[in-house]
Amino acid sequence: SKQQNTDFEQWKRNEISKLRKQLQDQEKEIFTRENSLSFFKAGKNAETLLKKYTDELEHLKERVATLKKKISILNRYSK
Repeated sequence: SKQQNTDFEQWKRNEISKLRKQLQDQEKEIFTRENSLSFFKAGKNAETLLKKYTDELEHLKERVATLKKKISILNRYSK
């Protein structure tokens, strides 16, 4: 029905908006972390910290890719 279509479109817009906000936050975090990588100095714990940091950075990048896929799917789907 027309009401269900309107409800779905409103839900879809809200969902895309939430996903875009999450995407923006994740992209800012990636930017910050990538810029911070230059501050790691050679030292006793540097290699361990750097590994942890780069692993977290990769996780954020995977999250960004997932969010982009979800947004793309929602943008393609219409009732």
